[in-house]
Amino acid sequence: MAIAQVLDLSRERPIKGEKYLVDTNIWVWVAYAAIRSEAKSMASQYQIENYPRFIEEALADGAILYHTPLILCELMNVIESIELDIHKNESSIAHLEKKAFRKIAAKRQAVIKYIKLSIGQVKLMSICIDSNLDASFVDRSMELLSSTKLDAYDSYIAISAKDGKIDYIITDDVDYCDIPKVMVVTANPASLRK
Repeated sequence: MAIAQVLDLSRERPIKGEKYLVDTNIWVWVAYAAIRSEAKSMASQYQIENYPRFIEEALADGAILYHTPLILCELMNVIESIELDIHKNESSIAHLEKKAFRKIAAKRQAVIKYIKLSIGQVKLMSICIDSNLDASFVDRSMELLSSTKLDAYDSYIAISAKDGKIDYIITDDVDYCDIPKVMVVTANPASLRK
């Protein structure tokens, strides 16, 4: 089975005019962690240094960055989960569920603020690939899901990239390395060893 071509982000320069789909985890460190310093403590040093630098270079060098509606949805969910973890650490409440966390008015307002600011940054830096989530899209996603180690979100994102004729995916997720005919731009040591 053909696998992705894995490119070391620290050795690559963004290509002017080239299309790059930026995965959710990168937006967490580029957009959200930039405004929420507590989120940086939950990432590895290479994640909070290398990915924002590459995105900055891509924008400066004239590369074209993309996101999908599903990436935005996943980003909203990740931000809420991180905010819940931060709250648990600060309050020493180990067993607080998301639904109960949402009922704490001040925390809910903070989550919404961080989501709006982060999504705003993503929209400023990248173009949305509109996806037609019809039965055919779901079938193609299921095929990819069956032949790789991707989760459902990532199979949708990968199909959106293919539909948008985007060959490069900037991600820290090692599972993308299983997708044939894709170039994975990453700083993840496990992906680079593949």
